[in-house]
Amino acid sequence: MFLEAGKRGINGSGFNHILERHEKELFDAEIKTDYELVTILSGIITSKEAVFLGVATDASKRSSSIYAITINNKQLNIVIASNGYIITAYPTTKQPSIVDDDEQPSQWMHI
Repeated sequence: MFLEAGKRGINGSGFNHILERHEKELFDAEIKTDYELVTILSGIITSKEAVFLGVATDASKRSSSIYAITINNKQLNIVIASNGYIITAYPTTKQPSIVDDDEQPSQWMHI
């Protein structure tokens, strides 16, 4: 996985998009510094608490995997492109539904 500065805007991606579009939600989830966010995102690789939610496909037919982790009693969804690029991350109140190991995407390691 990797995180780039990315680009701002409604169709943006990467770190700049996460901060611009989800800063208030992250702050409400008690993720209050850039360092905390980067630490959480980098820790998703080794976290045994991360849950695979499924695969999404955009209008351009690009697929991305969606993972969730609970941070400060809030769910943080992380969307990762098929090449490992962290597209976005945002807190949500929805509870994750666990996907069976058999349904894990083959290009991703089980975390």
